[in-house]
Amino acid sequence: MSYVAKDGISDCHKLCNPEKGYSIVSCAKYAILLLLILIIELAAIVIAGVFSSQVEDKLKDFLKKNINSTYEGAIDTSEEFSLGLDYAQVYFACCGVDSFEEFHGATKWNRTTSSGQTMDVPSTCCKLKDVDAYLKDQQAELEDPNCPISPSQTNSNYHTPCWDSIKDYLKSRIALVIGIAAGILGLEIICVIFACCIISALRKEGK
Repeated sequence: MSYVAKDGISDCHKLCNPEKGYSIVSCAKYAILLLLILIIELAAIVIAGVFSSQVEDKLKDFLKKNINSTYEGAIDTSEEFSLGLDYAQVYFACCGVDSFEEFHGATKWNRTTSSGQTMDVPSTCCKLKDVDAYLKDQQAELEDPNCPISPSQTNSNYHTPCWDSIKDYLKSRIALVIGIAAGILGLEIICVIFACCIISALRKEGK
């Protein structure tokens, strides 16, 4: 972080350095631009905090609608939404946005097996023998081949909603995220102050 701070201040000094022909105007523009970026970022944080529940509901609704209209359920799918959801279900060991039952309305998923049985959950909701094999090569070998038809807490993750699983994952790393965000905001504030100091000095020199 100290390296980033030094680099940011160095850029400000270069831009506002009168020895290189830059004026008070260019330095002021730099300070104003940084200040606008800072205000936008702070506004985004406030909006995200105030409207977090609305954003969460909208995003959940979007995902569920796509499960209903787009999700294919095939383990070797190349369809973008289906592939992304499958990867999330395998990586986070979860199933569905809020419930595995969301897949029962998936119009693009053929739930009937070659033997005529009806699958209750997609294969990616089941526990795999080798998770890395799927994440790297989209190869999946189920611990229990009957899992899609008869999922249980032993052979699947069907009672673990992906929304909660991903939320818990992010919460466990929130300190790191906040630290990085605070560092960036702090750097921007320092650069604005530094630029203002240079503007003041340039005014005194009449440049």
